[in-house]
Amino acid sequence: MSKIVINIGSAKSFKTPDGWKVLPDDRQSRDEIVGGVYVQDLGVVDSGETLSCQAIFDSTNWATVKGYWLGRSLVDVTDPDGSDMGNRRVVVKDYTRTGTKLHPHMYLATLEFWKL
Repeated sequence: MSKIVINIGSAKSFKTPDGWKVLPDDRQSRDEIVGGVYVQDLGVVDSGETLSCQAIFDSTNWATVKGYWLGRSLVDVTDPDGSDMGNRRVVVKDYTRTGTKLHPHMYLATLEFWKL
């Protein structure tokens, strides 16, 4: 049986990520005149959604994910269901080094995936 993981570019999580959330870009629909200019906001913007989760990586895969983050790279992301989320920017919200005797040097990270 294969593990259910998240793929971020060439990196794979150690196990199934926890706490998947979708944060919609939920703008209010409004019409305003700002400084003599008509401004229209039409509500939810699908392209602005952000996905987030917590995932565990071994040190090699963590180095890859961290490189994407620091390099502000757009990478293909595949969720645990196998759905391709397309090119996303990976943002690391926090991380900690963790591990056990069996699996030392693991990293638990809270990640966001931005659609740009």
